[in-house]
Amino acid sequence: MILTYFRKERWFVGKRDVRLAFGVLLLAMMLTGCRKTDPVQEIQESAAVENLRVIVMGNEPRDGMKELYGALDALTVPELNCRVRFTFVPWGNERKQLNIAVASGEYDIIPGGVFSDYQIQISRNAFLNLKDYLYLVPDLVEHYNCYADGYLERWESDGGLYGIPQFGAEELQYDNEGFFYREDLRLRWGCPEIDSLETMEQYLYAAKEDPQFQDEALITDNRIWQSLWILLAGDRYWEVSSMQETPFVVVPADDPSVVLNRLETPEFQEVLEYLKKWKQDGILEADMLALSDNEGERGLELMLAERKPCETNVPIWSVSASYIQSLATAHPEWTYGFFLYLSANQNFYRNETAVGSALYVSSRTKYPETAVRLLEKIHTDQRYYDLFLYGVDGIHYHNIDGAVSYQGISPANKYGMTVANDSLLGRRYLEADDR
Repeated sequence: MILTYFRKERWFVGKRDVRLAFGVLLLAMMLTGCRKTDPVQEIQESAAVENLRVIVMGNEPRDGMKELYGALDALTVPELNCRVRFTFVPWGNERKQLNIAVASGEYDIIPGGVFSDYQIQISRNAFLNLKDYLYLVPDLVEHYNCYADGYLERWESDGGLYGIPQFGAEELQYDNEGFFYREDLRLRWGCPEIDSLETMEQYLYAAKEDPQFQDEALITDNRIWQSLWILLAGDRYWEVSSMQETPFVVVPADDPSVVLNRLETPEFQEVLEYLKKWKQDGILEADMLALSDNEGERGLELMLAERKPCETNVPIWSVSASYIQSLATAHPEWTYGFFLYLSANQNFYRNETAVGSALYVSSRTKYPETAVRLLEKIHTDQRYYDLFLYGVDGIHYHNIDGAVSYQGISPANKYGMTVANDSLLGRRYLEADDR
């Protein structure tokens, strides 16, 4: 660092030179790490490393984001020359929030599915056509082809591949929606084992007779019609895509060449009869039509507050990963039951490979190649998958002999990018299986 200059063969230092030297010294100190930079500021200031912004469904965990970003940076910076930062969209008003995120153009990777307007967004060219980038990610293509050649082609829309779906075997399967309830109350009320719509209804009416719940709505999710449809229609119909996306049409399982109006089927008339009766008897939420598309989080909150003993629209994976952990932490004395709406020997047909959910790359991203390579890593590299799906071991979950455990983990620290689920990389949940 030069603090003096040569003049008339003599070293001379003036006031101006002292000020200049102080400024240079201060700049050198700043450049050599004398100031602290938070992760967000660092990602904005880095010119060499690309910065990807990703939407994650759910609530941001209370702790561990610094550690999560550090672990991700340790992988993505040297391997993909990028950093990844998340914006969380809570369940409940997700459709509107995702539409805002897509329109803003600020995010590189965005989840979509039956909880979003992804089909409308595709028609508006909001997402990148990934067919043009598959040559960059041969491992991703091979991963999906391990089930069937050309697997990703089945996810194409209007000749383009606009999302990377959750990976799961495309097969005839029974749906995992069910009735989640407090088993300790069933025993106290003397209700029979819940294994049918009839016994489920007996539980609901027993709850209404209990002073604790007589003034409370027991069903607070407007998707109850879907649960009733599954119970009443069984495997007699095929879903064209899903009940959320195509609610008005179904295909008879015994004659797939025919398309029917669901609302005109005898099973749907039975659905309406149940809804009418339950509304009159105070079992249904009074302003059911004013509710959001997804009231799962609110349902859990009401159970935690002892304002309802059950939830009618919850999949088994949500019970395993979220409900039981939160409830057991707050009320360890409670016990639970789960009535699957379709028994294992019934098939609920769905014409979709990803169960309606995928990750999409914004057509306005500055880094399309990097975003696609990141999606490949999530679905083919266990290190990336674990960080995106479960978070940091010891903070957001525990890895016990390759299985996921939430024992001792605060519900406020739960994390997971559920839309990236992959059946070949996913880990078993210990407490869910034990319970």
